[in-house]
Amino acid sequence: MAELMQQVIGHERVKQVLAECQRRDSLPPSFIFAGPSGVGKFMVALAWAQWVLCKQTANGACGVCADCIQVANRTHSNLIVIEPEKNSIKLDQTRELMRQLSLQQWQGRRVVIFNEAQLLNPHAANSILKVVEEPPEGTHFVFVTSSYFAMISTLRSRSQRIQFQPLSPDQLRQSGWVLGSAQGRMDQLEKLTAEGMVQAREVAVSLLPKLLANEYWQASQEDFKPIAKDREQLGFLFGIWRQILRDSFMQDSQLRTHQDFNVEASVSNLPSQARLEMYDLFQNQEQALLRNADPQLTLESTLISVKQLQNMGSQH
Repeated sequence: MAELMQQVIGHERVKQVLAECQRRDSLPPSFIFAGPSGVGKFMVALAWAQWVLCKQTANGACGVCADCIQVANRTHSNLIVIEPEKNSIKLDQTRELMRQLSLQQWQGRRVVIFNEAQLLNPHAANSILKVVEEPPEGTHFVFVTSSYFAMISTLRSRSQRIQFQPLSPDQLRQSGWVLGSAQGRMDQLEKLTAEGMVQAREVAVSLLPKLLANEYWQASQEDFKPIAKDREQLGFLFGIWRQILRDSFMQDSQLRTHQDFNVEASVSNLPSQARLEMYDLFQNQEQALLRNADPQLTLESTLISVKQLQNMGSQH
């Protein structure tokens, strides 16, 4: 099994900072890995834990010893990973962490990773402030977050921030609409390159001009029936439409996500204000679906709102 850090794509500056801390043996008690979702922050946190817990080398990790393999499998006894439960990291979870850290059986260094740390509720966050500021010897914390300022300020002030950036086009190794839609996120890239996504995108770009044609109102509802059964597919549809509307405001076609799509022909009958409101509509409906809104009702309300925005455009 290879060293985990070797499997991390990009983030060379982050790797250099962590390597320098390791080389100097000047590891801070607490890091915050902050940056966009899906760019590999959690993977880097695990790779860094492997560096810390590997006993075979002082710099980096060997990748083949028992410690390295256990970290990669998330089974190492000195690695604690705390994940949100139902969109929150709760007080019970941090209390259990404090109990574990108080045990006398620990030997060597320990790494505690909070994934999606912005979801620490205030009581849970406050309960760990003292241990983060004055951790037990050899204990290190990593808070992985996509929303740095959503974390409480007292926790931020006790941690060294490491900022992650979106991955570059070369690192994503893609081009065209997939690259633009991924927005530097590896998790999005994996979704967009999955089987059937090219066809789903073709359906989305073919339906938008039909939807925006005034005479197409009744027929459009029939076309949408199969999509309305699938929350994820409907959310993807709204996302593509939102990107196309954003493209319509870009004079330079090279900056558009969907460069192969005739944006002007599809939205030319809509004034700027109507396009902006339609963009917000699709974005809000995407978010509603993520919160488990009923896809059929979401689609119906979207079609009604689109019709109203079309009427607004025809009155100008």
